[in-house]
Amino acid sequence: MRLRRALRRVLGFAPLLAVLVAAPVPAASQTVIESFDVEAAVLPDGTLDVTEVIRPRFAAPRNGIYRTIPVEYQTPQGFNYTLLLDVISITDENNHALKYESSRERHYRKFKIYVPGAAHATRTVNLHYKVLDGLKFFEDHDELYWNVTGDEWELPIESAGARVVLPAGVTGLRATSFTGAYGSRQQDADVQVAGNAVEFRMRRALSFREGLTVVVGWDKGFVSEPAAAAKVALFLRSNWPFSISAGVFVVMFWLWYTRGRDPRLRPIVPQYAPPDGLTPGEAGTLVDNSADMRDITATIVDLAVRGYILIEEKEKPHLMGLWSNKEYAFHLRKKPADWKELKAHERELLEALFAGGATESVELSELQNKFYKNLPAIRDRIFNAHPALSSAASAGLCPRGPWKAPARSKASSASRISSGMWKRTALRAPSRRRRCSRNSCRLLWPWEWRKNGRARSRTSIGSRPSGTAAPTVRTFTPWASSTTWTK
Repeated sequence: MRLRRALRRVLGFAPLLAVLVAAPVPAASQTVIESFDVEAAVLPDGTLDVTEVIRPRFAAPRNGIYRTIPVEYQTPQGFNYTLLLDVISITDENNHALKYESSRERHYRKFKIYVPGAAHATRTVNLHYKVLDGLKFFEDHDELYWNVTGDEWELPIESAGARVVLPAGVTGLRATSFTGAYGSRQQDADVQVAGNAVEFRMRRALSFREGLTVVVGWDKGFVSEPAAAAKVALFLRSNWPFSISAGVFVVMFWLWYTRGRDPRLRPIVPQYAPPDGLTPGEAGTLVDNSADMRDITATIVDLAVRGYILIEEKEKPHLMGLWSNKEYAFHLRKKPADWKELKAHERELLEALFAGGATESVELSELQNKFYKNLPAIRDRIFNAHPALSSAASAGLCPRGPWKAPARSKASSASRISSGMWKRTALRAPSRRRRCSRNSCRLLWPWEWRKNGRARSRTSIGSRPSGTAAPTVRTFTPWASSTTWTK
């Protein structure tokens, strides 16, 4: 039973097999390339001039042929190397221009060439183009490594050959070839060197996706090698992502060269005295726009140099001489009557040190917790001593420093509080406020603070006879510049 079922199935497919066997072979498979001849001329400037003569034989009506040329390779370092191919002309056997379309497909340059009358006839297609970077340059020789036919043909090639012409007088000429599919090491072509030309001819036909590659080498000096700039341009053209970083580098270098470089240093001439009759305190204030303690200290030293005071360093013993420390004493050398030629800040400094001339000697330790009270006045005198400092301070260009904070009005303080613009420099409100009267004085809790213009309290304020007037209460408002009195 099983055998009969199998025979029935085979006999059922018999008519279909008969139709497939009797069907004619597609006409496209009968179209072949009768001959593929290439002449490549190596010019002295390094350009490769290539002329291809392709003779297809059409067994059925077709629109034309495809010519696929490999133009992109990969270097041993992993970079791309693209052949710059420039088409000159595509003509027929009568030198009439043929219509074609060019496109890029993977690492190939693909030409779609329209051939009129491509039906049961043999036609000729002449493809003429130049390659700007088709040569390789080594230390001891130059070389042409060229894929003559390409390895993407879907039609068999019955005959293939190539002729490479080099500049006249070339020496050290050697050549070899490779045939077959991509990556093949077969050498089925005859190689003949004659003068400055090398001829290659296949000994067999090339079948589906097979091709011919030629290698020709010669001594250096007969072909011009591209300059370094041209090599960089070719490299960036083949590896265009690198051109983005190179462009960014060029732009940043231009910005640095035109705007970011430091000015050229001029000769530095040392100056051992303050300019324009400035005192050390004024000069230091002009440098950093601030009258610091070091500027006041420099003024003290300058007064000692000019003979107004004497600075004495001495050892001060403690505990019957068991240990001692250094102490500095200031001695007044000139009377207050001789201070008229001094500037205002210098007179203010001397008055602060020697109590207006009442004492002639003072130790540094005695000034502790006293001298700081005179610092704001001394600093103001420094700013007012010179027109440059005074004008800069009045224009707001030279701040007088943190010792002189601007006063704030009630309105500005209230606006800052209402808008929530608190700063670290603002006064903090205490957690409890003080309320005093004639009979008692205590602190108020937050819920007892002033509200809606009246002072509210859940407890009594001291003891007072009934019917008497309420005591006077003083409510402290820490963020305002004055106090508020309420009844």
